[in-house]
Amino acid sequence: MQKITPFLWYDTQALEAAKFYTSIFPNSQIHGEEQFENTMRAFLECQFDYAYIARYSPRRETYAAKMLGHIPAEIKAQRWDRLNSLMFEIIQNRNEMMIGREEVILVSKIDEEDGTLSGRTRNFREVFLPKDETIKL
Repeated sequence: MQKITPFLWYDTQALEAAKFYTSIFPNSQIHGEEQFENTMRAFLECQFDYAYIARYSPRRETYAAKMLGHIPAEIKAQRWDRLNSLMFEIIQNRNEMMIGREEVILVSKIDEEDGTLSGRTRNFREVFLPKDETIKL
């Protein structure tokens, strides 16, 4: 299979690039409640640890601002809250599964005041460790 490497022309052809990329995914917006509920089901099924969720809002004088079918801000806020709440619940459940496990930690910071170590596991879970003289860095 041929590999496709996307890129945008940021400098002189931004409008053309935006039209091109939005034409590839013409139905990429979640308009109806059924589509949103499918997104919620996908989150439950996939058990995402992280997701970058944003309330889309077009800037004036842009191609996106001229598109039809914008969702009211109140509905965006409700959906954002529901999806983030679900993701938080999933993350809490998955974090609880980590209790008692031994993991390799990449320490990225030592608090100068209390010596607390912070870092991440291999699956990107954030970890905080109390100061411990037996840990050698």
